[in-house]
Amino acid sequence: MASRADATPNGAAERHFRIGGQFYASVRERGSNSRQVLVGGVKRGCVTVDVNLARQPPEGVLNVSYDQRCNATGTLPRGVGTIAMLRAALAFTFRQFPELAAVYFKDQSYVVCTPGRRYAIAPQNLALYGKTWYERVIGAVPDDARDARRLRAFAEHCLASPPPGSRAKPARARRRPAPGPRLRRAGALAARVLQRFRARRRVVPRNRLPRGPRRRARRRARRRRAARRAAGARGDRRAPRAQTHARVGRAGARTNRASAPLSI
Repeated sequence: MASRADATPNGAAERHFRIGGQFYASVRERGSNSRQVLVGGVKRGCVTVDVNLARQPPEGVLNVSYDQRCNATGTLPRGVGTIAMLRAALAFTFRQFPELAAVYFKDQSYVVCTPGRRYAIAPQNLALYGKTWYERVIGAVPDDARDARRLRAFAEHCLASPPPGSRAKPARARRRPAPGPRLRRAGALAARVLQRFRARRRVVPRNRLPRGPRRRARRRARRRRAARRAAGARGDRRAPRAQTHARVGRAGARTNRASAPLSI
C-alpha cells in the first residue's frame, strides 16, 4: 500500500494511499479530533468514514455511494465491485485507527424503479434472506437491541410465510381431538332424549285432529250419550251382571244362566 502526504488549499494535512492497485484512499484532517477517510478511484469519496477521536473510544460514521468510476480504472462493476470497495474501505479505516471501536451507518440502500421513485432494499432483503445486505456482506449488526428483536421477528414472520403467488395455504390452528367412546355414548343419549322430547311436543291437540278421526270421535261420543239417555229412561244406570254375562257368552247361548232351572 503506497502512500504520500499532501496539503489541501485550506492548509489541512491530507495523506493519500493506494489500496491493492484497485482503489485510492485519502485521510484528511478536519480539526484536532476529527478525521475523514475517503475511498474511491477516478471519482473520489465513494466511501467516506468520518472518525470522531474526541469520543472514548473513538467512533466512525460510514457513507457509501456507487459509481462506475469508483475504482482506479473507472470500470467498477455493480454489486461485486461495491462489496470489494466497501470491505477495502473498512479494513483500511481500522488499520489507520487501531483505537476505533465501531463504525456506524444508516442503511438507506435503494433502487430506482421509476423516475423519481425509490424502492428500499433493506425490507426486501429481510423478507427474502432474513438479513439486510450489509449484514450479509460485512457482518453488520443493529445498534439497538430492541430494533434487533423487532427485525428478527419481522424476518422470521416473512420467512415462515408462503411466497407471493403460491397456492400454499397458511397454517391453521390445531383441530380438536376426536371424542372418546364415553363422550360419543353421552352424545347419542342426549340426541335420543332430545328426539323424544321433540316427538312429544309434536302431538296434535284433540281439537286439531284430521277430518276422518274427528268424525269417528264425534260418532262415539253420540253413542255414549244415547246409551246414557236410554239407561236413564229404564230407571237403571247400569245393566244387570247376569244379562251382561249372557251377552258375552257363546253364540246361541242366549239364555240367562242365573235364572235357568237346575237339572239333576
